[in-house]
Amino acid sequence: MRGKNFFIILFMALAIFLQVGCSSGDDPDDPVVIGTGLKGTAATGSAIAHTTVHLRDRNGNRKTDETDGLGKYEFDVKGLTPPFILRTTAQDGRQLFSVATNPDMNEGAENIANLHPFTDVISRNWFRSRGRNIETEFDDGNAITNPPVNDEIVALITAIKNLLAVAFQAFNVPDNFNLIK
Repeated sequence: MRGKNFFIILFMALAIFLQVGCSSGDDPDDPVVIGTGLKGTAATGSAIAHTTVHLRDRNGNRKTDETDGLGKYEFDVKGLTPPFILRTTAQDGRQLFSVATNPDMNEGAENIANLHPFTDVISRNWFRSRGRNIETEFDDGNAITNPPVNDEIVALITAIKNLLAVAFQAFNVPDNFNLIK
């Protein structure tokens, strides 16, 4: 019973962090990306400030950006091919990953893909479920063969939300809360 309580408390704390720590992207002070944008917030309970965020597209093309003091980053992804995989390094040195499988690539579109412990679990588990290693594939220079598919990422998000349903209810997390955005 004690282990179960620890698990619930841990995920309740993470749920609170997700409610408070990640931006919805609606801040009028956020800079506007000219072209097709992908932005987000890197956080692990507090912002991961002044660190590099790496983005890799399906064809192996790469871009980097540095987070600001609030952990926010953004990329102009015009000319890149989704899906995108993102990586950053947390204050404790561990790497966090996220995916943007179905971004709107129309001119002027803004998309959100945050980096935090839940996006890392989702991204790593998608690759593990196929016997693959996200770190190895991110670091190699090749195109990503059989990249993450939106429906499969959504299924992983749903499974995690179902596991955390009690904690989410206890902290009034809305049903439509998205673990990636």
